[in-house]
Amino acid sequence: MAKVSYQGILLTVVDLECAQAFYEEVLGQVPEFVYEGQMVSFESGISLASENAYARWLAGEDTGLLTGVTFKVKRRPNTFQLYFEVDALDEFVKKIRENKSIEFIHEPIESAYGAWTVRFYDNDGHIIEVAESILMVAKRFLNEGMTIEQIAERFGDPIEVVEQLITQI
Repeated sequence: MAKVSYQGILLTVVDLECAQAFYEEVLGQVPEFVYEGQMVSFESGISLASENAYARWLAGEDTGLLTGVTFKVKRRPNTFQLYFEVDALDEFVKKIRENKSIEFIHEPIESAYGAWTVRFYDNDGHIIEVAESILMVAKRFLNEGMTIEQIAERFGDPIEVVEQLITQI
């Protein structure tokens, strides 16, 4: 069987220029390839395609080999999210609060393993989660006086995994 390797995710968007600006300015994504009016691919593996271009690709209009497929957009399906990490969640949240177009799903909350996280929608209704990096959570726990064993228990990881993580601090 041929080996399949994951290359990234493609999100369809209404306004490609606006979406590209959002991913660059809010989420710090760096464009790798830009195909004007059609698609932008970021170094992270996230790609954005205009709905019109995507509909043409599915229908085979760009190649002349018509597929008969029609593209129907479903906004805010809430069936997946893009996940990002930051070292300073408070600073990040303060920054994005300045952007009045961002709709928060919830305020920052603490996850079961201890990372603070926030979720919001991008301009096209895709869910974005931004959480503290696991390294920063471990550092915070150490600063609070937790032992490696306690951190491992909180994370649900073996002690060896946490010990290896701690060496990066």
